[in-house]
Amino acid sequence: MRRTLLRAAGAIVVVAALLGVHVATSGTSLIIDDVSANASAISGASASQEPGTALGEQTAQYPWAIRLQHSGEANGRILATYTSFVDGRAEDPIFESTDDGTTFTRVGTIAPGVASGNLCCTSLFELPRQVGALPAGTLLWSGSVNANDRPMSLPVWRSDDHGRTWSPLSTCATSPNERGVWEPTFSVDESGNLNCYFSDESDPAHSQKLVRTVSSDGVHWGPTEEVVALSGEESRPGMPVVDQLPDGRYFMTYEICSTTSLGCPVRYRASSDGRNWGDATDPGTEITGPDGRKPGHTPKFTVTSDGRIVLAAMTLHNADGSFADGNGKVLHVNSSGGTGVWEEIPDPVTAIETNHDVGACNNYSPALLPVGDGEKSVLEITTREESGTCRAFYGTGESTP
Repeated sequence: MRRTLLRAAGAIVVVAALLGVHVATSGTSLIIDDVSANASAISGASASQEPGTALGEQTAQYPWAIRLQHSGEANGRILATYTSFVDGRAEDPIFESTDDGTTFTRVGTIAPGVASGNLCCTSLFELPRQVGALPAGTLLWSGSVNANDRPMSLPVWRSDDHGRTWSPLSTCATSPNERGVWEPTFSVDESGNLNCYFSDESDPAHSQKLVRTVSSDGVHWGPTEEVVALSGEESRPGMPVVDQLPDGRYFMTYEICSTTSLGCPVRYRASSDGRNWGDATDPGTEITGPDGRKPGHTPKFTVTSDGRIVLAAMTLHNADGSFADGNGKVLHVNSSGGTGVWEEIPDPVTAIETNHDVGACNNYSPALLPVGDGEKSVLEITTREESGTCRAFYGTGESTP
């Protein structure tokens, strides 16, 4: 087992990334344990190191970014957040950019009332259409609560003023036992229902599976439905992200880790209606770049108006699983709806993880958004360990090969 202990602002977050196990306890410094380093000659597709600009000054994990598109006069603003721990409490600061990601100003805070280490894997979402009594443009937030004090749950909060203030709305899932529910994200399907996707450890027949709950009003949620639930008990599909392509199809990326082997390859699947994703026992299509290189761990993607899918992942591997040149320095882009070889482009922010025992900081779950004229550039927000603290950094680069 690989494990990383991230101690910051009075909390240690223990992430067994290979197994997908998340635990937290107290502490005051960054420690990486059980490290088997493979730091050999990772030069990268881009030889330059891109440090990026700091986003806030506090501990940061799981960055997320959205552009407002259904919020009237606020359309075009970029909102960003991350999971953080301050003075013994967990919170998500909300940052806003009105200049296409060049600068950010803090405009709000989500404080769900839990202690440091008891919050994980948060996300933001803007409703593209009315759901129940929630108008288009309503902002939703969720995260994994009670990582220490089980059972875990996925509360949903709302904002009606573009992220300035937040209030509780509902809970899209609660674990029925002491096992975890992680990494909630949202999508609205073709029928107008709100879907909450997450990684579910609560089924004894699976180490982890990717599931969802569905709501017609954002308040009342239906039962858990399997999306990716593989036959091998050791498989751990998780970290789902869903967005709609310009042709109307829905696109999903996720990782599939294992309790018996290293590596968490990135896979995808598509849906015509955002609800039916095919056979849940099908692992999906693996994303592969030039010369068999493959992204691994914690994927997120964004979609440009002309249909390019730009993907960020924590690591880059050769076909044999070793770290590839370009690890922590490249993104992947595809203009064919995910099919075929994905091209590599330079990463706007350098954050290199050189341990097979990957942890929850360097380049963990980067966030992306299209920016610039014609959306030919991409904004990235990622995390990197600096002087014993995991910090968020952002930068902009070209999004075309």
